[in-house]
Amino acid sequence: MRIGALGLAALWAVGCVSAGGARRHGTRDTLRATAVQERFPSRDDLARLASTPAPARAAAEPVAPLERWELAGPFPPTLSTGDSTAADPFSVMVRQRAAASQGRARSTDAMLCVAREVARHALQHAANPAGPLMAFIAGRCGAPTAFIQLGVSRGDTPARQRDTDVLPQVIPAVARTIDDTVRQLAVPIDLGGAFAREGDHFALVFAMIPRHVDLDPASPVPDARGDVTLQGRLTGPAESASARVNRGRWETAPCTLDPAVRLPLFRLRCPVRPEDPVARIEVLAHAPGRLLGESVLDVVVGAGRDASRVFDVAATDPANVTTDPARSREVLGALVNDARRSAGLEPVTVAARQSDTICGLAGRYLTTDPDGAAGRESVALGLMAGWDVEGGLIQSGDFLSVLGAQDHDYARWLSWTLERPSGRALLLDPTVRQVAVCPTAAPGNAAALLWTSYHLYDDRRLAADVDAVYDRLDRARADAGSGPAQRMLPVQAWLKEESRAIGRGAGLEPVLQAMLNRAQNGTGRPTRGWVVATSDVSTVEFPRTLLRAPRVDVAVEAVRWRPPGAAWAVTLVFVVAQ
Repeated sequence: MRIGALGLAALWAVGCVSAGGARRHGTRDTLRATAVQERFPSRDDLARLASTPAPARAAAEPVAPLERWELAGPFPPTLSTGDSTAADPFSVMVRQRAAASQGRARSTDAMLCVAREVARHALQHAANPAGPLMAFIAGRCGAPTAFIQLGVSRGDTPARQRDTDVLPQVIPAVARTIDDTVRQLAVPIDLGGAFAREGDHFALVFAMIPRHVDLDPASPVPDARGDVTLQGRLTGPAESASARVNRGRWETAPCTLDPAVRLPLFRLRCPVRPEDPVARIEVLAHAPGRLLGESVLDVVVGAGRDASRVFDVAATDPANVTTDPARSREVLGALVNDARRSAGLEPVTVAARQSDTICGLAGRYLTTDPDGAAGRESVALGLMAGWDVEGGLIQSGDFLSVLGAQDHDYARWLSWTLERPSGRALLLDPTVRQVAVCPTAAPGNAAALLWTSYHLYDDRRLAADVDAVYDRLDRARADAGSGPAQRMLPVQAWLKEESRAIGRGAGLEPVLQAMLNRAQNGTGRPTRGWVVATSDVSTVEFPRTLLRAPRVDVAVEAVRWRPPGAAWAVTLVFVVAQ
C-alpha cells in the first residue's frame, strides 16, 4: 500500500477576507467619518507599508481547475455545530480525537459532509478543489464558514483489499496529524474527516474551520412566514452584530436581531423570498476596539438547498477575459455597471489612482498577520481612506476582499463577489459613486480581488440636509412635549453667507461667532449657537435647552468640510436659536 503525506492546505473560498470577511474580518462595514478619522493610516504610513517587503507567502498547494462538479450528498438536514454522530470507523476516530482535545476541537456533521465531498473530489483530481467550488461545498453541507483548511492524502491499495484491512493501517497516522494540528492552533476548531475509495485508489481527508459560533440546530428551509431563524452563541467577544440575506439576483435585506437576546447570545430572523431556491446569510460581529467587522457565520439556506448540488462554471466571453491589470479594471468597471443598470441603479466610476494604491498594498494585506501592529485591519483602513480618490469629498467608504481561483474571466469574479450579501452591499449600494479594485495573486495558489467603494458628498443635497435637520429637531421637540421650532429664514440666509468662510480656511469657532454676531445684530435678540460635525445628518443630536423651551426660533445651515489632514469630509451643521 502506498500513502501520501497528510499535510495542511488553506483553502480560501470565495468571500471577503480580513477587514471585509471570510478569513478574519467581516464581509463589509461602512465606517462613518466621525468614528474613524483618527484611526486611518496617513499617506506616509501607507507609503512606508508599500515600500516594505511583504512577509513570505505560504508554499502554494495545487488547486484543480474550475469545472462542473456534482456533489453526492446526503447533506445534514439542519444547520448546526453540534457533535457528529456518524458511526463509520474513520468518523469515530475523528470524533475521539476531538473529544481528547479538551474542548479545542469539535467534530460536526457539517464538517464531516465537507470532508466526504472533498474526498470524492480527491479521487478524481491530484489537486484540491478551487475556492469557488469549496464555497459551494461548504454552503450545501451547512458549514458555518467557507474558509476551510484541508488535510488531504492520496494512496493506492489493491481493490480486493477490504476497508477493514486498509483503515487500521492509515488511521493511526491521521490521528497523530489531527492531534499535532490541534495542539499548534491558537483558536478552537470544528473538524470532520472522511475516507473514500475507488478502484485501487483511496483518499484521506480532514477538514477544519475556526470556531466562531455555537449554532443551535435550525432548519435551512423558510417557515410559513418565509423566514429562516438562527440562534446560538458567539465564541469570541463582540460589542455588536448584524446580518443580511440575499434576495433575488441583486438585492439584500437586513435580518432582524432579537433585542431581548444579549450578546454573546443571538437570535436572528432573515426574510427569504419564496421564489429564491437558495439564499446566503452572513452575520458580522464587532469585537471590542476593532473598527471592522468579523464574519462569524456564512450559511446557505432555502428550500432548494439540497436539490441544487451541481456546481457549474459559466461559459467564457472573450470580452471579459484579460491578463492586463489596467484592462482588468476597465472590464470589472463595465461589468459592475451592467449589474447596476440591471438593478436600476446609476453607474459608478473606477478610481484609477486609488486602484493603483490598492495594488501597491495587496501583497502586504494578504500576507500580514491580522493581529500584528501593521495587521490587515490597518492596511484595509488605509485603503478605505481613499487618499487617492479624485472628483469629490468622501462621505464614507467600504472594503471587501474576495478570494477565489486563478481565473482571468472577470465576469466569473463578479458573480463570485455578488453571491455574498457583503459583495452586493458594497457594489450595488445606490449611493456608491466610485469603486477601486485590484486583481492580485494570493497565498496558496489562489487569486484575490481587493475592492473599495466610496460614497461622495453631493452638494446638491445640502438644502435637503438642512430640511432634514429642521424635521429632526421638530420630532425631537415633539418627543420632549414641545411644539415645532419656528424657522428664521432671513437669518438662515445670513448663515449661508458666513459659512462660505469655511471654504476659505476659516476655523469653526470664528465662523460660528460671526454667525451669532450677525443674527443678534440683525434681529436685536439674544442668540445662542452650536456646530455639529457629522457624516449623517439623521444622527444629529440637540441640547436639552433647545428641546424643552416652550418657543424657539431657529436657523440652520450646512456645509461640507474636510478637516486638515483628514481623508474623509464631514457635514458641518450650524444651528442658531433665539
